[in-house]
Amino acid sequence: MMLWFTWFYQTVTGFLDWLFSELLPFLFAHMRNLVAMLWNLISLVAGGAISGVSGTLSNLYSMLELILSALWLALSSLSLNLLWDFVGLLFIIAKLFNILFLYLGLLQNYLVVALLKVTGLIAAYVNAPPIAPPGLPDCVATPLDSNVCAVYYIAENTLLAGTIGSLLIPTVIISVDIFILFYFVNIVRGFVLWFLRALQ
Repeated sequence: MMLWFTWFYQTVTGFLDWLFSELLPFLFAHMRNLVAMLWNLISLVAGGAISGVSGTLSNLYSMLELILSALWLALSSLSLNLLWDFVGLLFIIAKLFNILFLYLGLLQNYLVVALLKVTGLIAAYVNAPPIAPPGLPDCVATPLDSNVCAVYYIAENTLLAGTIGSLLIPTVIISVDIFILFYFVNIVRGFVLWFLRALQ
């Protein structure tokens, strides 16, 4: 994007430089020659009738040419300065977009790395072999070696098996979640009431 702005800046400044340094002086010179030629033609045709006015009109033409050239120089300088300011503003905007895209790319990289870390952690947890904590029985490898494992084994294969078991655990979890939600709402309500009493 910066290369495009550089090319645009160089093209426009080169065109304006050619316009103000070559084309317009060329056109002004031809216009001056044309006016001089017309004046000479009128002087020749009219003869001495306008010879007295000739000096006054020549001075007026020179003064008008001086004013127009000064005005044109001021306008061209102003337009060049405005163009350079505009191109500079475009450069600043391009730099800001480059910085924004750089930071967005860094943020994307950080999010990808964090996602990979979390995915790796979850995969390690899911794929880890079940190991009983020290001092507790290993209910996966030997489910009938202890009373705790036997109760869990029997519940898993009788009460929690089938359709009733698949509905029982979600029902218990939903009930506990609803209880926790109402308990939290009650705590927040109590805090809000306490805060309102403290403000009065």
